Amino acid sequence: MRRTQKPRSCPPNSPGDRAFRTTRSLNSPFLRLDRGRFSDREWSGRSSAVFLFAQSGVDGTIGVNYGTVANNLPPPAQVAHFLLESTIINRVRLFDANPEMLTAFAQTGIAITVTVPNEQIPHLAKLNFAQQWVKTIIVPHIPATNIVRILVGNEVLSTGQ
Repeated sequence: MRRTQKPRSCPPNSPGDRAFRTTRSLNSPFLRLDRGRFSDREWSGRSSAVFLFAQSGVDGTIGVNYGTVANNLPPPAQVAHFLLESTIINRVRLFDANPEMLTAFAQTGIAITVTVPNEQIPHLAKLNFAQQWVKTIIVPHIPATNIVRILVGNEVLSTGQ
C-alpha cells in the first residue's frame, strides 16, 4: 500500500493563498502549482507572470577552477586573455594567491575568487598574519583585479591529519 500525504498549501489568508497553492505528495518529489479558484484565463496570465519572474532572477554566470598543478600549462596572461576573448566565462576560482595569476586577470572584469591553501589555515588563525597576508597579497591587486571573495581551505580536514 502506498503512503500518501495530504497536500500542503500556504497558510490561510497569506498572499500565496490568494494566488497559487503549492503542493507536494510523498509519491511525487516535484512541486506543482494548483489552480485553486482561478479560471483558465486567469491561471494562464498568472502562470506566465510566475515564469517571467523566475526567468528574470537568473544571473547567468559561468565560472571555472584554475589551478597550476599540471604539466605544459599556458602562461596565466594567455589563459586570462583566452577566457576573456573566446568564452562567456566571467568567474574564476584560483587555488592559491599566485601574484602572476592575479596580475594576469587585471583589467579583465572577470570575478576572481582566491583560495587560501589548507597548509596556510593555521597561520591565518593569527590576526596579525591574516592582516599582513591581505595587505601584501590581495591589496596590491585591487582594484585592477576584480577579487570578489577569499575562500579559506579547499578540502575537508579531519582531526586525524
